[in-house]
Amino acid sequence: MGSNEIEEQGLTNLGPVEGKSCQTAALYFIPQGDSTSTNAAIADAKGQREGTLFLTDVSIDDKLWLEFGYSVQCILVSATAYGVEP
Repeated sequence: MGSNEIEEQGLTNLGPVEGKSCQTAALYFIPQGDSTSTNAAIADAKGQREGTLFLTDVSIDDKLWLEFGYSVQCILVSATAYGVEP
């Protein structure tokens, strides 16, 4: 379904959104909190704009940052939100 077809059905391009799901690990291997989740990152992205029904042009990336004494792993989602304007 192309962008024009979506807009003809009454759905609107609500704009770009980003979501993330992160976890910190003390001493690089002792996880703190919930583990990273692609579903959580997508849900976070969908929650960025009111009225979002679905995402298109989705890009998912997995990043790891090493700091002194701890690490942070994140799943990052970038997409375009479509839905109904609030």
